[in-house]
Amino acid sequence: MWLDETLVGLELDKVFLCGLSIGGWNAANYTGFYPKKVIKLILLSPVQTLAKMYFSFFFKIMKMGFRPTRENVENYIGWGSEKEESLPNSIIKLFTISVMNMNSNASFPKWLKKEHLLNVTMPVLLLLGENEFAFSIKRATKRAKSVFRNLELHIVEEASHLLCVSKPDKINHKVLEFLMK
Repeated sequence: MWLDETLVGLELDKVFLCGLSIGGWNAANYTGFYPKKVIKLILLSPVQTLAKMYFSFFFKIMKMGFRPTRENVENYIGWGSEKEESLPNSIIKLFTISVMNMNSNASFPKWLKKEHLLNVTMPVLLLLGENEFAFSIKRATKRAKSVFRNLELHIVEEASHLLCVSKPDKINHKVLEFLMK
């Protein structure tokens, strides 16, 4: 697994892992395989991990991939809540560059099975936006409580899928507070 090879190359025996969206899936998947190497796990709106993605969100991914315009990028990441400010241009550029340079052979993240997630025994912080539109936060919450034995869960008000852009101060505070425990 590429993440383990990277950590071995960096000579890191144990790590704190944090991931957003597909990065959350990567972090949870890695932790399921290598639980002894992860001290704490932080999941920010992880897709295909605790609740399956809505088909409409998958369609938005495809649309953004074929035509990475500002509107398509904002639709993809679930932006547009009237409670959120305009998406920063730096984020639009980041997503556009990543889509334009994406490996066409990369596979879509597979659904993580319950048995795999039950290997995750260390403390887990799960942050979900109340306006999440990639998946059901109700289903994600229910599954998280059933698979993670040491769970701290927060639903972030007025936030959508891209939590750290929606509410950076609140997310940073929750993450730092969790890491310091």
